[in-house]
Formats: sequence, structure tokens, C-alpha cells
Amino acid sequence: MKTPALQFRAGSRAAARIRKHGLRADDVRVFAGASGGPKWFILSPLDQVVFPWLSDRSSAAGALFLIGTSAGAWRMAAFARGDPVAAIRRFEEGYLAYRWHPRDSPRKVSDDSRRVLDRVLAGDAAAEILGHPFKRLGVLVDRSRGLAASDGRLRLALALIMAVGVNRLDRRGLGLFFERLLFSDPRDPPPFADIAGFRLRQLALTADNLGAALMGSGSIPWSMAAERDIPGAPPGYYRDGGVLDYHLDIPFLGNRNGDGDGDSAKGIVLYPHFYPSITPGWFDKNIRRRQATAGHFDDVLLLCPSPAFVAGLPYGKIPDRRDFGTMADRQRLTYWRTAIAEAARLADDFTDCLEKQDIADRLMPLDLGRR
Repeated sequence: MKTPALQFRAGSRAAARIRKHGLRADDVRVFAGASGGPKWFILSPLDQVVFPWLSDRSSAAGALFLIGTSAGAWRMAAFARGDPVAAIRRFEEGYLAYRWHPRDSPRKVSDDSRRVLDRVLAGDAAAEILGHPFKRLGVLVDRSRGLAASDGRLRLALALIMAVGVNRLDRRGLGLFFERLLFSDPRDPPPFADIAGFRLRQLALTADNLGAALMGSGSIPWSMAAERDIPGAPPGYYRDGGVLDYHLDIPFLGNRNGDGDGDSAKGIVLYPHFYPSITPGWFDKNIRRRQATAGHFDDVLLLCPSPAFVAGLPYGKIPDRRDFGTMADRQRLTYWRTAIAEAARLADDFTDCLEKQDIADRLMPLDLGRR
């Protein structure tokens, strides 16, 4: 029997709900997207199937809250558009067209990246996203503090070196260098508004700050210039939301109790991801002992490629940002396009499971441990 391309990994409450009711679009209360640069290519075909399925919810299902950082936030913005499949395809095309050179300045990288984001936001994006009947976009951004509040190379280098050291001792120490901001649709308070661990500012996502908030959420420290002075937010230097929330180790449905059918807070957190594991923050990538908070993932259904699928890709891995520096453009684009084409198997697997209604039989436990 051929190994499935897609894995369905579920937290305890999500698994119980799916086994009882199956996976229904109306049950999804939060849709999440992580940071990861070009890793998201492996999810693009899956997004093009999941986006229409989730958009076909009944009017009685209520608000669907979207949360993301960096590329994940841009994917969520695409999903919130009137034609989400067209928006995610524009994102894919724009990212594939991006070219990077080692001599590119952070400012140039930011300007080129903004042109990619502009493809996602083409047309009247603010009206569509902030006026959508049920989708409610949330974007996490990090505002630099202290020594990190600068684009000066020496000062920023020193701040990042210190942040790496502090983080190894205690993740909470990153609060000396960054504070978390949640820009969200003001029409409905999101269920993840009680994120703990770092100082949190909650701000309204508006037509004036939509583009800047998304740009700030994707502004990778050192590689890109910070987004400056986002409208409606305190003045400052805004950087990638993945610094603090790389793979979104947050209480997606709040810090709650109660498992009965009448619990209005219940629902599924649908999380298409490129890995089966969760890395809490950007600086935690090389700290294997740093694991996600188990209780945050009780309601999560994680969709991720199987190890066998990844092993079958060119170079035995999914695309990542290092490919810019290790491959010539032609080689890199051939590899990336091949990975995207292969990832159609993930979308086909999801569609097949929906049609057969056998997702409950495919559920695997979440394993938050990192290898």
C-alpha cells in the first residue's frame, strides 16, 4: 500500500470531535499559518483546496478567525480575499519571480518583498478583507525594543547576538528586545487574544495599516529593513512576527475549560503546516529542548506532509530560504516548481479524505517533540 502524502495530526479534543462528527468546515473556528519563507510552497496546492472548502461554510457557523506570522500571515490575507485561490496563486507567482543577490541591501530586499505582497493585496484588498462576512484576519508583528530598535548594522547585530544568548537561558528574556502586537479585525474579538509570555498590545487592523502590518510581520531581522511606524500603532521598528511566534505556540481558543457539546468556545483549529512539529520562536530553531505548550494544541488539527513524501522531493527536503544562497536561480526555480507540482498530492489526499469521510481513520496524535 502506498504511503499517504498527507498526515492528519490531532490534539486530544480535536481528535474526539472529528471521530464524533467528522471534519466539517463549520466546526473550524481558527485557521492558522506559520512563518517559514518559501517553505510555504509545499502548502500552496493544499491551500487551493482548503481555501474554497473553508469558504463554503454555512452562515450559522459564525466568525472564522485567521492568525499568522510572516508568510503565514500573507497566506491568511490571501484567504480573506473575495477570490482566495486567485490571491494565493498571485502570491506563489510573485514569490517565484523574486530574485535575491548576496549584495542586496536590507532595504532592497524589503522593497522587492513589498512588490510580492502587493500581488496578494492587488485590487481593493482592504475592503474585501475587512468587510468579509465571516473571515476575521489577525496578524502578529513584533516591535523592537531597546538595542534592537534600530536598523543600524552594528547595533542590530549586537542586539541579535544578545537576544540569542538570552533566549537560550529563558525565552521570556526576549521581551527585553521585542514586544508582541496583535493586529486584528475589530468586528469580533479573537479567541487567541489572551496570549501570554510577552507583553501584548492589541490593535485594530484597518485599511490604513493592513499593508504595513503584513509587511512588518514578514520583515526578517537583519535580512530586511524594519517596517517603520505602522499607522495606528506606537512609533518604532516593526519586525517579523515569527521572532516570538515562529510556529504559533499560542492558546488558539483561549485558556478555557469545558468539553461538553454546549461549550460555545469549542471548535477545530485547522493548521496546515510544513512540519509535524512546532518550534515556538525564531531563535528556538537550534534548541531541541524548547518545545511547544501541549495545552495550546488540544484543539488543533495539523495537516503536514509525511516523511516519505518529503524524502521523495528533490534533495529530500522542502524549499527553504537557504536555497537562495546555495543554488543558482535556474536550479532553485526548477527545484521549487517541482516541489510545488509534487505537493499537488497533498491536495489530492485531502480532497480524497473529504469525499470518503475517512479522516477519523487517518488521525495521528500530535507529537510536539522535536527531532
